[in-house]
Amino acid sequence: FFGKAGINNLQVVASHNKTKNQTLGKTITSEEYGNTEPLLDGYDFISFTNANSPVEWNSMEYSYTQYLSFLPGFLQGTSINASYTRTYVNLPPTVAFISGIIPHSVKGTVGWRYKRVGLSFSAIWQADSGPYLNNLNRYQLGSTKCDVSGSVKVTKNLSLYFAGRN
Repeated sequence: FFGKAGINNLQVVASHNKTKNQTLGKTITSEEYGNTEPLLDGYDFISFTNANSPVEWNSMEYSYTQYLSFLPGFLQGTSINASYTRTYVNLPPTVAFISGIIPHSVKGTVGWRYKRVGLSFSAIWQADSGPYLNNLNRYQLGSTKCDVSGSVKVTKNLSLYFAGRN
């Protein structure tokens, strides 16, 4: 994009995974669960089982990195990175629901390094996780998280580092 003045990298990464015995959660009645305790009649039970056929996980990521080495002087150590990831599953007809999917995420980073000092700012946006995230009682709303970090190389073998997240 910036010709001979900068180093850049464009990547497209695709993945396809097939999992056997995928864990599935299911809410069932006391009777379906086989409850014999009268005090628990009328309660719902959360039980886990395995999918009876493989589940296919698919993802595609597009990313771009640019080192802005064409900038003047102390700004030559500046870099930018951006990426987008799409994840989804192909469910067999007998499987009603898979948890733990964040379907879209966008990430970006601006970094800078000059001599012994480095600074970085990153952000990630993730879409809603769908009905549940990794188990049956957690849901993640779409969110944006920002990170800031930096380092100073004090000697050949000693660096100071800091990091923070909102």
